[in-house]
Amino acid sequence: PVDRELVVEGDFPLEGAYRTLSGILGGEVDFTAIFTFNDLMAFGVMKALGERGYRVPDDISVMGYDNIFMDDLVTPRLTTVATPLGELGRKSVRMLFERSRDGCRKQIIDPSLIVRESCRRWEEERPEKK
Repeated sequence: PVDRELVVEGDFPLEGAYRTLSGILGGEVDFTAIFTFNDLMAFGVMKALGERGYRVPDDISVMGYDNIFMDDLVTPRLTTVATPLGELGRKSVRMLFERSRDGCRKQIIDPSLIVRESCRRWEEERPEKK
């Protein structure tokens, strides 16, 4: 089940995620991982964590969504989810043409998990927080 207290809404750009996380760090909520709406937000989260002495992924794992080219340029390299954009585009165009004659149909696109350095494996023991 989803704990709604652990779901936080924030602005999409890097600075928005930075400000949002900065406002909740040090509160009563204890968490071990953060999943963001996109990779730029993950960069803002990693910046806020680092400024407060948290180590990614030793203290808190961070994961984004997009698989943008910059994911390999940050340290630690960002774990993310990649959507096959070519497939998404082809299916979208096909749906537009089919909709006019067949009505709407649901399409499923399988994303890929790109595991890099910003997440710890769940089996690993977590060190004590600073």
